Amino acid sequence: MPTQLTMILNTSLVPDTFSISKVNIHEIEYDKVTPNNITLLFPENTTVTDAIKGISYKTDANGEAIESTIEPLYGLDPSQVKLPEPPKRNINIIFIVAGIVLIVTALYLQFKKRRK
Repeated sequence: MPTQLTMILNTSLVPDTFSISKVNIHEIEYDKVTPNNITLLFPENTTVTDAIKGISYKTDANGEAIESTIEPLYGLDPSQVKLPEPPKRNINIIFIVAGIVLIVTALYLQFKKRRK
């Protein structure tokens, strides 16, 4: 049975800005992927935050950590992070109002045409 996963990612470049992605999962396989199958390559001078290791660093031209930039993360407790609700957009109201305006305009033009 497909499952939908919502990923909410925070960015440090713009405060209070989140990227929200929905992913449909159709199949899960265990013990198929090893650490050797996963490679993350970051461009040079990218700031990387590794919450598992509890560090943040900048990368060199090979995507490796520059030793002099490694900083420990203090007070990081992901369970305490409160994410805002995604904005709710009510597009239907816009379409309803636009439809009413079109109908009223068409009726007005018809009425004006008949009076001539």
